[in-house]
Amino acid sequence: MNKGIAIIAARGGSKGVPRKAVKRLGGWPLINWTLRAAIDSRQFDYIFVTTDDQEIQEVVNANFKEVQVLQRPGYLATDWVQTDEVLRQALRQLLYESEKWFGGRKITVN
Repeated sequence: MNKGIAIIAARGGSKGVPRKAVKRLGGWPLINWTLRAAIDSRQFDYIFVTTDDQEIQEVVNANFKEVQVLQRPGYLATDWVQTDEVLRQALRQLLYESEKWFGGRKITVN
């Protein structure tokens, strides 16, 4: 059975709590809790993090081999960008590079 894909947006420049994705909570960076919940849910065939931040990328790569990181363009990492814009860009990237991300399979949208 095909499940879904998860796309988790993690921006490096949070204003409310600076660097919140990599701040530790209970011994883990906050992003780890989100990713662990997504993995443990068993609802997703693929899990992606879209980020503009090198440190977030390093934390994800070091702790979650089953999670892939998408590079988010800087223009989508400002305070004024809506999450739906970030998700649309990530989906476009996944479709354009689908053979890379989905085991050699070309993905299309009907």
